Amino acid sequence: MAKKEKQTQEAEVTDSTVEVSQSSIVMVCRIVAAATERGAIKAEEMSVVGQVYDYLRAFLPAPPEAEAAPESDAEAASEKPEPALAE
Repeated sequence: MAKKEKQTQEAEVTDSTVEVSQSSIVMVCRIVAAATERGAIKAEEMSVVGQVYDYLRAFLPAPPEAEAAPESDAEAASEKPEPALAE
């Protein structure tokens, strides 16, 4: 009978709002970056991990624009501002 009660409790899970701080998102992004740099993620897992990483980075503010403009258009096209991962 205890098994049935446990199954019923698990089935009664409802949607709820969870708040996550910006610093927590930054830490998760750092962990993912460190894990990939160290080879902890298999090649077949990389695209999924990358999607999650990009999704989390979308919640972070973009870093402030550089005051000096790039010297060439090629430089400007290759440089994409990334959200700030302040230490």
